[in-house]
Amino acid sequence: MKRLLSLLLSLTVIISLSVPAFAAGPSFLDVSQSHWAYQFVEQAAKEGWVSGVGNGKFNPNGKVTGAEWYTMVIRAFFPDKIPDEAPAGQWYSGKWYAPYAAAGDQLEFAERLDDYATSQDIAERPLTRAEMAAVIFKVLSWYDVQAPEDKLLEAEQSIPDINNYALEDGRRGPIIKCYALGILAGADSKGTFNGEADMTRAQAAVTLCRLADVIEAKENGTLPGPDDKPDPKPDPEPGDQTTANVPTEAEALRRNYGSATGLSAGHVLDK
Repeated sequence: MKRLLSLLLSLTVIISLSVPAFAAGPSFLDVSQSHWAYQFVEQAAKEGWVSGVGNGKFNPNGKVTGAEWYTMVIRAFFPDKIPDEAPAGQWYSGKWYAPYAAAGDQLEFAERLDDYATSQDIAERPLTRAEMAAVIFKVLSWYDVQAPEDKLLEAEQSIPDINNYALEDGRRGPIIKCYALGILAGADSKGTFNGEADMTRAQAAVTLCRLADVIEAKENGTLPGPDDKPDPKPDPEPGDQTTANVPTEAEALRRNYGSATGLSAGHVLDK
């Protein structure tokens, strides 16, 4: 009898331990396992970078505001910069996102936006894909992540609508760098960036995870460095028109947006 009771007790424990595994499923009712962004939404939610909108839903097609994007990025990559209490008398004072806006100002997230927007401008409206890239660029700068020059050139040449952004436009460099590092990709089969389109919550989750992978690769020393060169090209044939002495836009990008802005967080934030 005792052996039977012991056996039944063991089976009960095994079954109770097994239930969560069988019961495990999507964290959100509207992001099924067949959804294109499922694994990224799950990862971002598990890490605490994103949360639902209520009633067990994530709203993957919902728009992301600038304040929401700041919140996600700071939770993911700068949690130690969230103040216990946001400063008073600021444009964001009294807002739910005040601590994240304060951290965003400290991290200079709007630096690449300055030509056409500020943190306040984008806080409560849908964020565009180009604006998202500008914030990502600043995160990469704080983590001193550089892109190989050949990848910058390849990315520049692969984006059909990159000429919508002039070289001096604060959005152009970030778009190219994000493409070069594989953080962002085209919105269609042609690789079109479509920078004025609004960013969705599903895209935000995907982008956060890709950005995290790039930063981890850099920290682990597995990300190619900015000075890695492709195989040398053969000398041009006589009579060929060459611009060998003229910097390409990728080279200009590297000079303007590369190591010159690539300070680690401790260089500035701890002053």
